[in-house]
Amino acid sequence: YMTEEKLNIQYIELKQADFADNIDVSESEIEQLYHQEVETLSKQQERRAAHILISTEERSRDEAKALITELQAKLKAGEDFVALAKANSDDTGSADDGGDLGFAEKGAFVPAFDEMLFSLNEGQISDIVETEFGFHLIRLEEVRTPSMPTLEEEHDRLAQELRFRKAEEQFVAAAEELQNDSFSAGDLTEPAQNQGLTIQTSEFFSREQGTGIANNDKIRRIAFSDELQTDANNSDLIELSRDHVVVIRAKEHQPA
Repeated sequence: YMTEEKLNIQYIELKQADFADNIDVSESEIEQLYHQEVETLSKQQERRAAHILISTEERSRDEAKALITELQAKLKAGEDFVALAKANSDDTGSADDGGDLGFAEKGAFVPAFDEMLFSLNEGQISDIVETEFGFHLIRLEEVRTPSMPTLEEEHDRLAQELRFRKAEEQFVAAAEELQNDSFSAGDLTEPAQNQGLTIQTSEFFSREQGTGIANNDKIRRIAFSDELQTDANNSDLIELSRDHVVVIRAKEHQPA
């Protein structure tokens, strides 16, 4: 029997979050971001629609138009929308519920239907709308807008978000500097000193399995590469995520 080939590595890592911890943000910046999020959330409203569909699949367009016009006149005369939908709508999925289509965000329906629905006020019935399915009369039943927590409740999260955004530029510059330093250095000492970073050492791991940083497939693949094992070089900058990069170097090898 043979033991698995294993090795361990030294590594230095940069995280955008570490830069964010040292960045200050003002109360006005936090308030501005809060109002931006409130405005964005207000556009994510859902609308509950009900409709009466007179299809053009089994009747001519003229016949369908005449029928929907007749139903429109009945609604204007005060007849009940739900009853008319149950008796006349060709949309079998909603007719039994009085035409109720439930809540939907903007863009959920075909353009002509969608545009009309989002122009109505609650309780208002539309003019006749023609789509590829036939003719519709639409009633806006209810508008539902997501609720936004208060500024006080969101304060810490917003402050951290702003710090993280501001840290991106510093992180990108530091990552580029780390790449250049590591390429020209004989080990990780100088790159670590230039960035104020600590050289860390992993546990031993195999090609197939590792813990900590070696749990990442990319780290294991590069660690066992000829460039690190035979040439004894520092690795290129390895991107583990958009905001987390490392440089590694082989330390000790245990043959099978």
